Amino acid sequence: MNKLAILSLVAIMLASSPIMQNITRHVNPSELPEEHPNVIDLLSIYATIIDKASLEDFGESLRNLNESMRIHVPEYVKYVYNRFNELLRDELNKLNSTRIYIDIAKLNMLLGRLEYARGNLSSAAYTLAEANLTYIELSRSVNEFERMLRIPLNQLASKLASLGELLTKYSNEIRELWDRLEALRRAGLEETRLFIWVDRDSVWTGETLQLNGFLRSGGGYPLEGRAVSMFLDGKKTTLLTTDGRGFFSTKLSTRGVYKPTIEVHVEYTPSGEDVGRYKSSKSNTIIIYILYDEPVIYAKLSRSRAYPDQLVHVYGWVNTSLGRLPEKIYMTIFGATFSSNLKGNGTFDFTFRVPEDVEEGFYNVRLYTKASGIIAPSEKTLTIFVEKIPLNVTYSAPAIVLSGGKIVVTGRVIDSFGPLIMPLAYSRVTISGFGNQFTAYSDEDGVFTVSIDVPISTMTGRLNLSLLVEPPSQLYKAHILSVEVFVINPLTIIAPSIAFAIALVYTAPIVREVRASIAGRRILETMEEGVEEFTLEIPGSKFFYTKAASIVGEATGIYIRDNETMREYLARVKDRLGEAYQIFEKISMLAERELYSGERADRAIVAKLLRRLRRKLRK
Repeated sequence: MNKLAILSLVAIMLASSPIMQNITRHVNPSELPEEHPNVIDLLSIYATIIDKASLEDFGESLRNLNESMRIHVPEYVKYVYNRFNELLRDELNKLNSTRIYIDIAKLNMLLGRLEYARGNLSSAAYTLAEANLTYIELSRSVNEFERMLRIPLNQLASKLASLGELLTKYSNEIRELWDRLEALRRAGLEETRLFIWVDRDSVWTGETLQLNGFLRSGGGYPLEGRAVSMFLDGKKTTLLTTDGRGFFSTKLSTRGVYKPTIEVHVEYTPSGEDVGRYKSSKSNTIIIYILYDEPVIYAKLSRSRAYPDQLVHVYGWVNTSLGRLPEKIYMTIFGATFSSNLKGNGTFDFTFRVPEDVEEGFYNVRLYTKASGIIAPSEKTLTIFVEKIPLNVTYSAPAIVLSGGKIVVTGRVIDSFGPLIMPLAYSRVTISGFGNQFTAYSDEDGVFTVSIDVPISTMTGRLNLSLLVEPPSQLYKAHILSVEVFVINPLTIIAPSIAFAIALVYTAPIVREVRASIAGRRILETMEEGVEEFTLEIPGSKFFYTKAASIVGEATGIYIRDNETMREYLARVKDRLGEAYQIFEKISMLAERELYSGERADRAIVAKLLRRLRRKLRK
């Protein structure tokens, strides 16, 4: 009875220990019911989408719809939810396309391009028919959508009806445009002719051209007081008006134009009473050739990589075809601009200093000359890589610590730039771990000491701490290290030891009986002559693996480390062992089985393997 009470007490102690308390309960997420989206919020979102579409703001409507598709819904309603959204998006896209085709058709009818307008209206009618079919599917799916998403009946369906009204509106608009198009076709539009010419087709940059032209009806009559638009390289620039003879003219300046050619044409678009009477027209296109001299910049950097606060030289020369040079050359780097007069032979030389506070990376050095008369602007870009000076940080930290103790890291920060060793004082050293941060600074010799407390609740195991070293100057690059320590929690050892000690007291009589029984049946073992006997003492000098590792270490110069496992050591010496590797591997396997499985190795076999290992390594 007393034994039972004590064993119960041991069980209670183990259950109340920190080890047991740290075992958290697990809840299976798949057993939790999935939540439905809020009905009011859902209705509000779709009301906004449909209202935007009713106002023909399809872009914003589609953006809102895309946002709604990110809402989480239960797995069993996903198909219905996604299907409804896909149909709605398809409907909005088709309505948007219909609106675009209608607007383009109106513009082409205004310009007298009746055949283009006919094609636009055909496309509008086709996309509208597709939109009608999609709307029918959408109307059928909305009831299932309301039921699965727990939306009151007809709340969303009634809102969806406004899209049907938009379909009707577009249908009536297309029908009216077809009627207008047919009326214009029966009435017929008179052609117009537009022609232009210039006094010369090649000029030096900065010179002025004379452009002339006329606008006439298809019958050859001049069209007076009509506005025509002039375009340079496809861009509308000037509005001209025809005179009593249908002529128009203007001066065309090429000042500041530094490109091989420019294209000029003129367009006429009917307006006022001319709409429905004349067709629009476009003139012939004239190509004007521009003559100029473009300098070429040749340049180099004294170094392609530089540190902050370092000087860099940029040198080179400028060349032109006609021999006339720009007056100055400019350089832009790190947001600053410098200028220098070109020498008589076109050479130049700049010097700049890399800022201390600049970030690491590639930077462009832009060299350029400005336009001057017939001399065009020119530019050349060079690239320089700015790198900060790396730090040389050494440190030492304990390999093993106890929970509730303190980890103290000491080290030194030095400048690795140049041949001299320069300690960096006032470097900020921050150690992070266990949810905390502690900071220290290096002294005049660059030496630092920083520590961090290990919480008592930290469990046994390997942990990595972060060590950040920030230099006192922006010339240097911050350095990050990982500090690995092995934490031992005493509670994980003490609690099981107490339980074992109590159990041992009450099992001692049984042990004595077993020992007496073994003593009565003791078997005498004889060993082969010349075979060394090894007694299992772990760890100890007589354990056969210890002797094997010593032989390998003496032969290779690579000795086993205190914290190294058998397999890690085997992998580390593999390349140095040659043919002896397989022998040492067998010895390691026998040792592992004896240590961890309790399977005692045959000492005769072990002795033979050790002799073979020695012979192989002597060779």
